[in-house]
Amino acid sequence: MSTPARSSLTAAIVLMASLTGCSGGVELNRREVRGSVTMKGEPLETGTVTLFPLGNGHVASGRIENGTFLIEQAFGPIPGDYRVEITGQKSTGKMIRVEEPGAEPREVAETKSIVPGEYNERSTLALTVGEKETVVEQSFELK
Repeated sequence: MSTPARSSLTAAIVLMASLTGCSGGVELNRREVRGSVTMKGEPLETGTVTLFPLGNGHVASGRIENGTFLIEQAFGPIPGDYRVEITGQKSTGKMIRVEEPGAEPREVAETKSIVPGEYNERSTLALTVGEKETVVEQSFELK
């Protein structure tokens, strides 16, 4: 490819990228989602909240720390209806040996899932993200 043709192609790619945008959050009309998660009345120490679109949309997820979670706008959902999955782990107090091909064996803290399946793989929890909301606040109380 000649230099003038290569320059024209490069200019066209740069122009297309600038027209489509790369940041995603505002251009895709994403929303911030934040809130709390309790289980049996106590804050869930660690875990995740994941939103799965029931129609158009994108999967969005945020970490739970000390009973609160945040899904930042840049990674958040667009308006619509979502199925919510919540996971949480707790240390068993034991160490387990992990062996992976090509790596030295190592000891890691063993964890177990503490959130019942009715809130994750069999979840019926739902969240609607409205058109007019810029920040969605939601509390989940697990039993």
